[in-house]
Amino acid sequence: SDAPETTELVEDFRKLGEEFDKLGYFHVSRSFYVTKVAAVFGIFFCSMALLFKTESFTAHMASAVLLGLFWQQFAFVGHDCGHMSARTHA
Repeated sequence: SDAPETTELVEDFRKLGEEFDKLGYFHVSRSFYVTKVAAVFGIFFCSMALLFKTESFTAHMASAVLLGLFWQQFAFVGHDCGHMSARTHA
């Protein structure tokens, strides 16, 4: 066969992956993602409330910070969905 031999290191990582799989480390926790998305949208709604319900410059700056935090956290969820780790077994 033209395929290269599997190294001992690769075999060790495969065994480790199988062990982690048996322990459930790669299984999706739907409740984690539901809670995460709810918290992320909570940040968004707080940002919008500060923006539209106040006239304070400081509150508007806090709104901007929260909006940035919202996008950063939402990108985390999107990143995980891109890997399908939010929807399926790894």
